[in-house]
Amino acid sequence: MLTGTCLCKAISIEVNGELEHPPEACHCQQCRKQSGGFLMGVNIRNSALMIRGEDYVAWAGPAKRRKTPL
Repeated sequence: MLTGTCLCKAISIEVNGELEHPPEACHCQQCRKQSGGFLMGVNIRNSALMIRGEDYVAWAGPAKRRKTPL
């Protein structure tokens, strides 16, 4: 099982099971603007993902989730 949180700890995640492939780095304009460099990401099946604090999560596109401001 993998676990993690956002920086402010408002959101925590658990991933049950193995990742299907290694994490990937994204250097698109949106990721560079948000992070100042690049973001790491990985595809996870919905059935393997548990999110706590989902009130702070918002869709930024059909396949992306971004944290909303507190």
